[in-house]
Amino acid sequence: MPRFGDLLAPHPDALSPGRVTVTAPDASGTVTWTFTNPGFHVGSWVLQRGAAQGGTTFEDYVFGQAFNVVYLFNPDRFGTHLLRSIPSPLVDRGADNNTAPMGVVASGETHSICFLFTLAPQQTWSMREGGFSNGVRPVSPVLVPVTVASPFPQPFCYAWRPEQCEGYNQQVGSSLPCPPNPWTIEGLLFRATQRIPNLAADRFTPGACP
Repeated sequence: MPRFGDLLAPHPDALSPGRVTVTAPDASGTVTWTFTNPGFHVGSWVLQRGAAQGGTTFEDYVFGQAFNVVYLFNPDRFGTHLLRSIPSPLVDRGADNNTAPMGVVASGETHSICFLFTLAPQQTWSMREGGFSNGVRPVSPVLVPVTVASPFPQPFCYAWRPEQCEGYNQQVGSSLPCPPNPWTIEGLLFRATQRIPNLAADRFTPGACP
């Protein structure tokens, strides 16, 4: 083997994964997530994190998997949408006004809808999340890179659990409308670079609902 030369440096992004920090819950149970891309290229990630109470972790899932149906069916209330084109870096309107788009993410043989965070090199971006009350805190957050599986949007027949919409209304005390079940959606398919948990046993079938 050669004793010199023929050495390539690793790609910078391979050594600089996305970074995330979170504040402690405020009096209303809201935390602030801050995402940073320390690399040299645009990157997209999903946020996997647990929830703990009294030092015991009882949930571990990806941000957006819980109530995506109500978020997507009421875009005027939540400001999010399902991505149908290659994502561009997020525009920063301040943490109180920021909302990330959502994407259909494949992990192994399962699919789920998650918030996607796309950041330019050296960009930092923040977003609020509520629901951390009664001593519940987010724990062990990690950003998992995602890639575009296909550059063309495709339809899915999305059969969702009632908790995806009615569950939100019950927890918040709202009466926001819910879509049909199953529901035809259309968006890009993304693929997680490592296995992610799937909170809800929702079903995605390629093609529009019959």
